[in-house]
Amino acid sequence: MVRDHHALLNWVNNPYQYSNTYRGNLRITHKLGKQSSGEGDEKATGSLRNFSYTITLGYQKNKERNEDLRHKANLFNYGYFGKTLRTWEPIFGVLDPLDPLFEIDPFGHLGYRELIGEYTLNPDINPILGSFNAVDGVNINGLLNDNINSAWGDLYSNVGQVYNRFSKTDNDLYSFNLSTGFDLLPGGSEKGRHNIQFGLLYEQSINRNWNLAPFDLWNLANILSNGHINGLDKSIIIDTMTINGPFGPQVENIYQTKLNVEPDNLFYKSVRDITGKPIMSL
Repeated sequence: MVRDHHALLNWVNNPYQYSNTYRGNLRITHKLGKQSSGEGDEKATGSLRNFSYTITLGYQKNKERNEDLRHKANLFNYGYFGKTLRTWEPIFGVLDPLDPLFEIDPFGHLGYRELIGEYTLNPDINPILGSFNAVDGVNINGLLNDNINSAWGDLYSNVGQVYNRFSKTDNDLYSFNLSTGFDLLPGGSEKGRHNIQFGLLYEQSINRNWNLAPFDLWNLANILSNGHINGLDKSIIIDTMTINGPFGPQVENIYQTKLNVEPDNLFYKSVRDITGKPIMSL
């Protein structure tokens, strides 16, 4: 178990680190020719004796994982507090002088504004953190209120905090070791025996790892969910509204959102498939 700033007030939610290492070796030793330890005809003679080599093959696998004990690999649970209703309303004002409609009516539809509605706490996922984490009175998934989520100058985390990190490591190590040696006896004399050894070691490692701060998934999702919408398409009128303009009540057109479709951004499409909303909706 990892010890960190959760230890004092939030020790029950300390993060966990798991590590497993497996090792295996295969060793082959081969002696060539006659050896000095032999007897009779098996006893080595000459200047080069006791030649042998050893081959060692090795493999090592290491896996590690860091996570919040409660949420594990459920990454979107880390920064989830509850459901907040959101609606979008059209806003009106003075148009940009470069807008083609400015000369017709300088006052009109500018865009849409997000309205934050009722917040419903999820009682099963981060219920403590979701109860006091509001920023300016609004609880937003993935956004922490630093003023109340730490104590004593960020020395310790407050109660209910979630370990905002998930990581995995997967390493492989392959090794090949060749060692060989022989005895050198100049003139065949035992008095001048030299033992000579040399070898070769080769290792190849493959290291794979990734880590993620799961809270940021919610921040990224908030950006990508409407990232394909860029302003208004004033060639498409979807409604009208009577508003109090600068010269009294007046009827203004409400325009369709303009799309800036990015082929690589599939997230906003998936969100709308789940919610059943059209691509152009906010």
